[in-house]
Amino acid sequence: MIIIIESCAEEEIKGYVAFHSLSIIWYVSHKYSRFYKDLQEDNAMDSFTQNMLTICMKDENVQAKALANFMFREIVEDIHAAGKITDAEMEQLNREACNRAALLMDDILLNRATKLAFCIEAVSVLGWDPPVMTEELEKRRDFYHEIGFELSKIRDEYKSVNKGKRSGKEQTHQSKWTSSPGK
Repeated sequence: MIIIIESCAEEEIKGYVAFHSLSIIWYVSHKYSRFYKDLQEDNAMDSFTQNMLTICMKDENVQAKALANFMFREIVEDIHAAGKITDAEMEQLNREACNRAALLMDDILLNRATKLAFCIEAVSVLGWDPPVMTEELEKRRDFYHEIGFELSKIRDEYKSVNKGKRSGKEQTHQSKWTSSPGK
């Protein structure tokens, strides 16, 4: 598994690793602490973490995809695996979830007035139960906190190394939206 991730990060493998596979590999490696401890003992954790981040940072829509995966795909995957949603339907649903995540992160949350207006989306669901921090979500939160500092250091190193390679890209917020086909 480490060899595949390193080969992708170093662009030795042509093609792609499915984005959802990376998060699963990442999460499973931490969930099953024996593997995680082996990585730490072999001093491979820095390399593993850096390669995972390098692969993800190459996609400018990584946060929208991560949010769509976390908020939607992981929840409906069992239904898809049971054959109740076709591959084509799942692909379409994933795309719509990613588009909505990008809208939320790239536009709505960046403007206070728009963020307040977005609350209208809750009108039809005000009767839902309040959110609950489940044991699984606590584990995920702890996982993100545990590696967050390390990832921040690696991200900062990645950005400083690649800053000169961006040739003319502005550092300010730019919309990542592409036009729909036919528009």
